[in-house]
Formats: sequence, C-alpha cells, structure tokens
Amino acid sequence: MKKSKQKKINKILFLICIFIGVILLIAFISLFVKVVVTLPTKTYHSKFLKITFDYPSKFQLVERFGMITLRDKDGEILIDNTGTNYSNLDDFLKAGFERDNLKKQVDKQHLNLNKIDFVKTVIKYPTRPDLDRKAYYFYKDYSVYVISTPNVSLYPDLDQIIQAFRYEP
Repeated sequence: MKKSKQKKINKILFLICIFIGVILLIAFISLFVKVVVTLPTKTYHSKFLKITFDYPSKFQLVERFGMITLRDKDGEILIDNTGTNYSNLDDFLKAGFERDNLKKQVDKQHLNLNKIDFVKTVIKYPTRPDLDRKAYYFYKDYSVYVISTPNVSLYPDLDQIIQAFRYEP
C-alpha cells in the first residue's frame, strides 16, 4: 500500500515539475523571442520630387503632377510637395494651423530620420473627426513635403514608409 501511495506522489511531483517547466519555457520565449512580421516592400524613386522610399507592396502607387498616391483597400497615403515663402517649417506649419479656424488638438513632434528633419503631427478635430490626420512634413529650399493619411488604420504603414524615406537632390 505504501508503494502505490509513493508511486502516486511521485507521479504528481513529476507532473508538477513538467507543468512548471512548460510555464518557464513559455515565459522565456515570450520575454526573449520576438516575432516580427514584415510585409514585402517595393522601392520607388521620384525624379520630379527627388525622393526615394520603400512602401508595402499591398499599395498601388500612382504619381501625377508631382503628387504620389499610395492606395489600398483601407484608403490612401498622399505624398505632396508645395512651394512656400516661409524660410522654415515651423513658421509654415504655424501659419497653416492658424488659418484653419476649426477647433483642433495638434500633437507635434520633431524627428530626424535618414538625415531629414521631419515634423510629425497628429491632428484631431473634436467636432469633425472626418478631418483627423497624421502627417510628416519636411522642408527643403522653400519647398514643404507632406506625407499624410486620414486613415487611422494606415498610420502604421505611414510610419513604415517614413522610416525608409530619403531625399535625393
């Protein structure tokens, strides 16, 4: 009787050790192993805009009249360029935000990526959420480049494009 009781205790201890081992293995994997899923990308160079960037291959790209449109089932990302008389990007943005009389919340952040000084903005309109947008701006020789989308679902794609964005004069 003692032997069968001891066997049961040994089996229970063995199962507890296996259970603890599995838990520790899962914890180790979740802490130290990161799974990164990246979609295939394409590279595009615009001679007119003097830019090159990588973009997810799920997008259809069209360049017309100095504007690039990246379109997929969720919406579009626009890349545009406009001339300005302002001598810096902050004055250009300040004037643009002041011209817009709608109440809005503007989160602004300065970034330097690939030797380009960007200003990232996320604009939210409490009374007009259809106008919300995320945009990256950069300034070169009295010209402002804007890379933007109003689609929240495309914000990660926009961020991915900016990471590989290059100005090539």
